[in-house]
Amino acid sequence: MNEDVKKDDTTSAETSSPGGEDVGHSLRQQSSVSWVPTLSGREIVIGNLWFLSTFVVLLLGFSLLYLDQPLHFDEAIFLTIGEQIASGETLYADIADHKPPGIFVLAAAVYRLPGDPVIIARLFTYAITGVSGLLVVRLGREFCSRRAAQGAGILFIVMSFLPHFDGFYYLTEPYVVFTLLVAAVLLGYDTLLAKAAVGVALGVGVLFNQTVFLFGATIILFYAIRLRYPDRRTRRYVTDSITEILAIGVGFLATMAVVLLVLASQGIVEETIYYSFVLPLTSYNTQFNYYGHALAFATLLPILLLAGGVLVNTGVSVVRGDRVDERFLFVVLWAGILSIPAIRAFSGDHKFLFAFPALALLAVTGLIAAYRKTLENSDQLLRLPRVPDRSALISGLIVAVVLSTAVVSGGGNVYYGSLVVDDNIQNERDAVVPAVEGLDGPMYAYNVQAQLYVHTDVEPGTSYIGTIYSEDLARNKISSLERNEVRYVLVREYEVSGDEVVASGYWSGHKSIMTEYLNENYEPVRHTEEYVVFERTSGS
Repeated sequence: MNEDVKKDDTTSAETSSPGGEDVGHSLRQQSSVSWVPTLSGREIVIGNLWFLSTFVVLLLGFSLLYLDQPLHFDEAIFLTIGEQIASGETLYADIADHKPPGIFVLAAAVYRLPGDPVIIARLFTYAITGVSGLLVVRLGREFCSRRAAQGAGILFIVMSFLPHFDGFYYLTEPYVVFTLLVAAVLLGYDTLLAKAAVGVALGVGVLFNQTVFLFGATIILFYAIRLRYPDRRTRRYVTDSITEILAIGVGFLATMAVVLLVLASQGIVEETIYYSFVLPLTSYNTQFNYYGHALAFATLLPILLLAGGVLVNTGVSVVRGDRVDERFLFVVLWAGILSIPAIRAFSGDHKFLFAFPALALLAVTGLIAAYRKTLENSDQLLRLPRVPDRSALISGLIVAVVLSTAVVSGGGNVYYGSLVVDDNIQNERDAVVPAVEGLDGPMYAYNVQAQLYVHTDVEPGTSYIGTIYSEDLARNKISSLERNEVRYVLVREYEVSGDEVVASGYWSGHKSIMTEYLNENYEPVRHTEEYVVFERTSGS
């Protein structure tokens, strides 16, 4: 894995380009082309300084731009549960949501630090995103040039902070992406200890989000595809592959064993398994939001065109039996398989973050290939009115499409981003605080309005504070309201019609169980600009 340190920094490692050719060989053959100069040591240092300066400016700029955003509904849930854990509550036994424990435990640690927990949690997330960007560069250096890898790292930062994908909130995805990148880099080392460390990284990742199992499937598929090559169809390769996969499994299971011991000491093993895996796998089925997916694809269009072209061409090469650089192949598999959660999600938003490292690397690879082809055909493209040949027309068309979609997508992102940053967390706090002023005791914030708990001293009125996406969860919440004798319920004004709470949006059928209960047992007593407060009736 250290061979690339010895290589000329301007050449890439051996791999296949989107067209199936050897990129490393092509770059060395074209070293006289102006965009692939032979760099001196001073130029390399200056180049790295430009990269680091651009990287840091973008990371800090985006962080400051989004730092005071109103709470994302998932983020508010995670912080609320973290605060309750820090106050002595037991996760899953006293308060729960349908996520593994990592994001809640980290939130609890945030609440034990001085300062605004929302700001601290977000700053920590931005730092993790920054480290992930550097790991993208490290991973890219295994199959492409330094400049290409650095470009992918910068592109990853930009993608992570695009307004539609929620990478600027305290969510599980940025932490999972970090663990996946650590695992991907470690996977390139040939020792069994490194392979076991891959398992440990995946074990830590699955404590934040269950999608890590898809990455494990990617690793297994990667080992299987390599059997297509004749030199890999040996007993030794099969034995070594099985040994390496087992080493990854041992690292993963060892991490899980430690976690289970900790959970057992708190008596919440069964509850953790139920809320982390059983409940979301058996009951969490979202509708498909066509508008959300259209917006996601429009936002990423130039990147998806480039990365998709590389993915398709690499797939064709694999099917034909052509040799593809193995590290590059792994990134292609990552991009394809880890895009599945976003494609299947209700609006394809923050679940796209899982695939961003791979998509950034493939997009830069595709851009370089298209640019190189355009340079090769520049004479034909400039000799008008002579009609260029098919290769020149295709390469010119690709560059034109990418540039035009980049301009349109960039303008759209700027416009959408301006709408997103138009509000701030103080406005949200100013709307919540007057609604609950003077009200004592626990309160239930209907339909995932957990910012109530983050911005005030109000205690959650239910043990499960996430979305009602199953009948069991609706009954669970109603039992909590009864058991805790919750006097007040806070509802957004757009979810109130007349004097009744209405069930709308996703899972409206399951929500109606709760709204029927609320309408039978509570009545509105306070109206503010954004909220309606319901109080339990005396006869309930």
